[in-house]
Amino acid sequence: MNEAILQKTRMWTLAATVVVGLGCGFLISWRFALGFAVSSIWAVAGFWVLERLLRAVVVPPGTARHTFRCVAWTAAKLALYGVAAWGLLTHPFPAMSYALGLTLLLLVLVAVGVTTRPRNDNQPARRGDNA
Repeated sequence: MNEAILQKTRMWTLAATVVVGLGCGFLISWRFALGFAVSSIWAVAGFWVLERLLRAVVVPPGTARHTFRCVAWTAAKLALYGVAAWGLLTHPFPAMSYALGLTLLLLVLVAVGVTTRPRNDNQPARRGDNA
């Protein structure tokens, strides 16, 4: 996955959060819309922290791994899990708003991945040449 797809996914998810959140507010309730928005923003934050964690842990051969970065990003990811656990245990918002908010990121990721053409400077291999 390239940087452009990840960046587009984050931006489109936040834009869709605003639009769908307003729609949920007018059609369902503002409490539901706030739960949807909070969980969508949490999903984007978790996605971004996971990306940074993977960049810190998975390094090219021969490159030194920065242990502090790995620990810091792991702690950030665990903190986000703590926020999610708190939200699920205290029930400040309807459970369905959480489910829809978290699903939005996945839907946008699939949509952006399908609509983005990979940038390849090399000529693609013809059928049968890659066997």
